[in-house]
Amino acid sequence: MVHSMFSSSTRRILLVPSRRFVNSIHPRVSSSYGTCFFKGVSPTTTTTKNFSSSSSSDSNNNNDNNNNKDRNLAKELRFVSSLKNPIVHQLWTARNSAKEAAATKTVNKDLPRTPSQSMTSVSYPFSTNEFLKETYRNPWGQMRFGRILEDLDALAGNIAFAHVQDPSTIIVTASVDRIRLMGIPSIDVDQHLSGKVTFVGTSSMEIFMQCKDDTGFEWMEAYFTFVATDPETRKPGKVAPLLPETYEEHKQFEAARQRAAKKRERRQQMKQGVVVSPQIEQKSKQLLAEAGPLINMPSLANPHNILVTQTELQSIEIAQPQVRNMANQIFGGFLMRRAVELAWATVCFSFWTVDIVCMFVCLLVG
Repeated sequence: MVHSMFSSSTRRILLVPSRRFVNSIHPRVSSSYGTCFFKGVSPTTTTTKNFSSSSSSDSNNNNDNNNNKDRNLAKELRFVSSLKNPIVHQLWTARNSAKEAAATKTVNKDLPRTPSQSMTSVSYPFSTNEFLKETYRNPWGQMRFGRILEDLDALAGNIAFAHVQDPSTIIVTASVDRIRLMGIPSIDVDQHLSGKVTFVGTSSMEIFMQCKDDTGFEWMEAYFTFVATDPETRKPGKVAPLLPETYEEHKQFEAARQRAAKKRERRQQMKQGVVVSPQIEQKSKQLLAEAGPLINMPSLANPHNILVTQTELQSIEIAQPQVRNMANQIFGGFLMRRAVELAWATVCFSFWTVDIVCMFVCLLVG
């Protein structure tokens, strides 16, 4: 169960799990919804998982049971992408094809990858596909941005796998570092969403994505951080290094390296206590001063002012199996869509920027 909460004063969205959870090959996938080009599983650097045999009958039985569970889960997850929007379904289908192609090959995790190896794109043929257009339309005839958030998370997962190239490695969304809108796109014009890995740490990857229309108008850019984890220990695992080739790639790599350093510094500061900038502290004092009359003498207060507690909305969502991702956990894009649409319902705002969204825990079904 997930609790969503939004307050217009702080403009912060909180997604809180219920208490119970706090305790190659370059496949090209085409469909009526568009085309997804998925680059990343090269013929010489793909992977396989080696299983050692055991002489113990108990171990063999345990392995058989685990294999049966894995097969049953795989059968269930076959239909999960079909229950998402058409673009997410297309992206996850492409990723599954790449995983199947990589399953019988080996990979050298010390071998550097280039950003071009992870370049992935997907198109939205709105001008010719009325069903797809209707899927992404909001009540005012514009793009429903919550749907784009789902697509960003799905595309980032494809890009991360194109770099990792290891089907046994679990890749998860660690954070959304920034999403910026530079304009309002037309839903009558075809759109093209693309991205690639721009920086790699020991176990994390920064992924840059952008969306353009057929006229070349770039109206959105986004930065996601993904982490590779070991399937057995669930601890961060090693990621192949990144080797920029062009001047632009070197520039993006250096900028991402500086952002990663600032994030580490901010985490250290947070461990020592909440860090508040002087500007935010000054604004907080001003808001508290304006709230005084509302609390103490409501009849004399500014009639256009309201208290923060009057702007708060909450929603509760039981996490159904239909909103799972490919790792059998709740799809992060679904959570972001729900949170943003709740925020919009709270204040009816124009969405231009997301500073950071952090995923602290993986949510389970139920």
